[in-house]
Amino acid sequence: MRALPVAVCDAVAEAIAGLDPQAGIEFDMTCPACGRAFVAELDAASLLLEELDARARQSLREVHILASQYGWSECEILSMSAARRARYVELILAMQRAGAGS
Repeated sequence: MRALPVAVCDAVAEAIAGLDPQAGIEFDMTCPACGRAFVAELDAASLLLEELDARARQSLREVHILASQYGWSECEILSMSAARRARYVELILAMQRAGAGS
């Protein structure tokens, strides 16, 4: 996965902290193997950025598959709901698998 620039990650983290100073989530943990106590921080900004990146990659993949199969434009494809795009992709992939199995 291509990482976003550090400046972008820092800006998102700063924006989240500015919007909700309570957004920092920490867990008191204990290692089950050695019994050492430590604090684990949930990095919500990184999780958000990873999810956004995954969704962007998924959308690009769907556009590629649907444009290749049906000749639709990117604008036409992205104007569909995510569920509808996913269903079309499922149909294409199922047809490809069925064709490969014959």
